[in-house]
Amino acid sequence: MGEFKEALTQLFPHVWDTKFLSVNSAGKYWDTTLGRLYENCVHDSTSAPIVVKTAEGFGKYGQDGSRAHEAAYDAYMTGVCLAKLRLATHYQHISNTLPTH
Repeated sequence: MGEFKEALTQLFPHVWDTKFLSVNSAGKYWDTTLGRLYENCVHDSTSAPIVVKTAEGFGKYGQDGSRAHEAAYDAYMTGVCLAKLRLATHYQHISNTLPTH
């Protein structure tokens, strides 16, 4: 296991986990199942929206979640969740460091 972690860290110095980020979101994203987490991230208006433009011919992958459980769409949903959770984490960090006077 140690060799794997070392190799992973060398290849990817920063690894983000959507489950970890959602569980540590101060209750904002409490349901960590991919479909529900995606819906909560897409409809969350407390931080900037995540806008994803798909390539021509891939319009069937919209934000309605209707393609869940297709490998490519699950990867898309995971990417949207990761972007939103990182953005929310960034805003939370900034608000925690602002002076309160």
